Amino acid sequence: MQRQYNKLKAKHKDAILLYRLGDFYEAFNEDAKILAKDLSITLTGRGKGPSRIPMAGIPHHALDNYLPKLILAGRKVAIAEQLEEPKPGKLVERDVTKIITAGTITDEKSLVASENNYLVSIYPLKGKSHNIIGVSYIDLTTGEFKVFETIVEKLTQLPAGIVNEIKKNVPNEILILDKYKERFSDYFKGAVITSFDDEYLGLSASKKVLNGQFETRNLKGFGIGEYTAGIIAAAEIIEYLNETQKTELGHIKKIKIQDISEFMELDQSTIRNLELFYPLLPGRKGSTVYEVLNHCQTSMGQRLIRSWILQPLKNREKIYERSDVVEYFFNNKKLLNKITDGLDNVYDIERILGRIGLSSANARDLKALELSLENITKIGNTEFNSPPKKLKQIVKILTGMSEISYIIDLIKNSIVENPSNTITEGGLINDGYDESLDELRKIANGGKDEIIKVQQAEIKSTGIQSLKIKYNRVFGYYIEISKSNLSKAPEHYVRKQTLANAERYITPELKELEDKVLGAEERILELEYELFSKIRNDIAQYIPSLQELSKAVATLDVLSTFSCLAINNNYVKSEFNKKREFDVKESRHIVIERLSEEEFISNDLSLSKSKNLMILTGPNMSGKSTYIRQIALVSLIAQIGSFVPAKKANLPVLDRIFTRVGASDNLVEGESTFMVEMNETANILNNATENSLIILDEVGRGTSTYDGIAIAWSITEYIHEKLGSFTLFATHYHEMTQLEEKLERAVNYNVVVKEDEGQVTFMRKIEKGGTDKSYGIYVAKLAGMPKRVVSRANKILENLEENVSDVSKGKNPKKAEVQLMFMPVGEGRTEKGDGGVESRELIQLKEIINEIDVNNMTPMEAIKKLEELRQLAEGH
Repeated sequence: MQRQYNKLKAKHKDAILLYRLGDFYEAFNEDAKILAKDLSITLTGRGKGPSRIPMAGIPHHALDNYLPKLILAGRKVAIAEQLEEPKPGKLVERDVTKIITAGTITDEKSLVASENNYLVSIYPLKGKSHNIIGVSYIDLTTGEFKVFETIVEKLTQLPAGIVNEIKKNVPNEILILDKYKERFSDYFKGAVITSFDDEYLGLSASKKVLNGQFETRNLKGFGIGEYTAGIIAAAEIIEYLNETQKTELGHIKKIKIQDISEFMELDQSTIRNLELFYPLLPGRKGSTVYEVLNHCQTSMGQRLIRSWILQPLKNREKIYERSDVVEYFFNNKKLLNKITDGLDNVYDIERILGRIGLSSANARDLKALELSLENITKIGNTEFNSPPKKLKQIVKILTGMSEISYIIDLIKNSIVENPSNTITEGGLINDGYDESLDELRKIANGGKDEIIKVQQAEIKSTGIQSLKIKYNRVFGYYIEISKSNLSKAPEHYVRKQTLANAERYITPELKELEDKVLGAEERILELEYELFSKIRNDIAQYIPSLQELSKAVATLDVLSTFSCLAINNNYVKSEFNKKREFDVKESRHIVIERLSEEEFISNDLSLSKSKNLMILTGPNMSGKSTYIRQIALVSLIAQIGSFVPAKKANLPVLDRIFTRVGASDNLVEGESTFMVEMNETANILNNATENSLIILDEVGRGTSTYDGIAIAWSITEYIHEKLGSFTLFATHYHEMTQLEEKLERAVNYNVVVKEDEGQVTFMRKIEKGGTDKSYGIYVAKLAGMPKRVVSRANKILENLEENVSDVSKGKNPKKAEVQLMFMPVGEGRTEKGDGGVESRELIQLKEIINEIDVNNMTPMEAIKKLEELRQLAEGH
């Protein structure tokens, strides 16, 4: 046995080998140590002393409970099953029947119903005239299979667009060539990276692999006939799945081009900063856009809405196709209720089909498919009066599959109402479905009746009232007589086993009946499994049509969900203009309005080609960040086809949304808050276009005030002069308001603040014009600062403002409670009569400062002047 184990382990060195031994999966040596550590189970051993072999095992019926823990720990697991029934004196044949990895796991307990489980392949290919990188990804559980390729300058570097596209799909496993593994792994920290040989597959072999999988002669019908690197990347995935699943991939029958140019691009910063899927502050339930939007009835819809959020449309007509359906249901609420009620009883058809294609679906999966198809048929047969174009297409798919009735009847007639969860222990097939099965059941049931008659006859002939005929898997049927009645046992009884309080016997008649009953029962189990497999395979031939049906159902689920949200939350349909204008009335933040206990204050936005750059000033905590985010979200949500939280929304179609929000260190990469800020801002300035929306929140605050102002100023100028993007720049640098006079398309806005007898109220309302107050001390008071600290801060601020005002007017600063000195009293310096300090250098500094025309300086001139003053202050 150990030799057999070692042989299997040698073939799967990179995996934890779970070796089936009776009712347990056992692991040995290093695998056992890993298993014990990852699963917190006991590490045992076989043998003694130095030759002792570490062992750890789990019950075979508990594999589904333990497997997710191993996969979550990044393990690759090879399952070695017994391929025959154990026989005395003979080694049971075993082999690896499946290899499970992060990207290939299909067990429901290991999956999140609302998320895809993607396996991605990346293949760089050096061409004659240019280099190409092919990317393919698949969700094995649903059969979704896509590919794209792009020309690149260097094969050793992945362009930001490709990295971003892959990261958006959150792959659990990535396939990469050996020679690129180390370099490419840095792009995808957190994902499981699996490498393969550099010469694994060529283009010709890859085409054969894909044509074999799709049962086609060429790949032109999928639009990838001229692809090269993309074809190899896709073939790598199929080969990997063949190696790991070791079964037919019956649900993977087509591949689609992922045309990333069709969708608005969202980078990781924007996905994070807009809190699309994960809150910036962990633990805030219901605080993401996905949580607000996702009220889909089906798991298929939940996955699709996630995909739509990540890929807003850029085609105006396609956006309207979706929003027209939302509007149709919005105006037909009774119909909408019928649709949502019907969808409530639709199971995850996509993943059921995936299990059918992998020959792992059980009878309960088929019953779920039957119920789902019945409800889909009812939805399709609903009366739709003058539906919009996309809804017509959906209804046509729901009603156009003629095989639906056949599949429903097949399952209904063949599978019992409440089947067993396993497919090898019987209890699956209806009476009357198969004559041979019915006959065997009669034999088995009749034999059991005869055994009862035998028991009654033996009691009568022996006079032993406690005599029982029992059964176990070791001895089969036997007669059991208690010790006190052993003297009455007939001589023709053959003793089989002695117990403490009884004896067990068999008789020729009982043995004959046993053969009859057990033979029939064993054949029943075999025949039920055969019949079920045939039924499952019969349904498998309709997988492509059923997959199209499931996509239509998911789309209907998402669009009807959008309608319910619009009705319940007072959303409106967006219009899209070609003038490049924003005209938004009373917009709201889709998440915050749901979480806030106070009434949300709505706000307008008006931007155009002539005024496309908003500089928004106002105090901290006044609502600047919320406002600029809500505008970004209105655009994003509109471009996925949803209604939006506003009274009116007339929008341009955006190609990208960029955000630079908040401050955070990237300690793992050794990057400071300021470096993170500059990296993200650089990405924006290098990639934004005139059709992009840029959201900037307090850029420059990660460094000193003067540096921050200079950087923020220069960034704004660059966006205005070079990019022309729609921009909302929220800042606490009041100096930025001067840009309205210097930049033709810049416009100042501020958050309204009401002051009354020392009390400050943030009105959360946006109005035109700048502001020159930050109310920082008031915010500190709200935060619970000690009164003494707040009072002292007010005095210091008062003094500083007064002195700055005097200096700017050419006056000497007044004696103050706080006197800031350029230099200490000493040689070359004299004390003034009022207690201040004068020096030649200080007088010179004052003269230079008074000559500075701040309003007409460029950021670069300001930086040079600051350096000149610094050198003078140091005595150079």
